[in-house]
Amino acid sequence: LFLKLEGGDIGRVSQDLVTLVKSHVRIACSPRHVPSVVCAVADIPYTTNGKKVEIAVLRALTRQPVTNRGALSNPDSLDFFSTSLCLQLLDELAHD
Repeated sequence: LFLKLEGGDIGRVSQDLVTLVKSHVRIACSPRHVPSVVCAVADIPYTTNGKKVEIAVLRALTRQPVTNRGALSNPDSLDFFSTSLCLQLLDELAHD
C-alpha cells in the first residue's frame, strides 16, 4: 500500500501507522485486503479525471514501459516507482 503523507516523507512509515492502517483495513474491508507492505511515496499518480492509476504503477514497478503517461495529471509521480530505491525499499519491507 502506498501512502502520500502530509510531510512529503518517502520510504518507511512508523510501525504505529502501519499497525493503524492494517487494523483499519482489516475492520473496514476484510483480512484479505490487509496490505503486506505499507510505504510512503511523494505523490500518487492520478488521471486527468482524478482517478488513481494502479496499472501504470505496476508497470513502473516491474520496469515495463508506461504507455499512458499523457493521460496522467501528474506523470512525474511515476518516476519514483521505477527507481532502484523504491524497489529496494519494497524488498526490505516485504522481508521485515
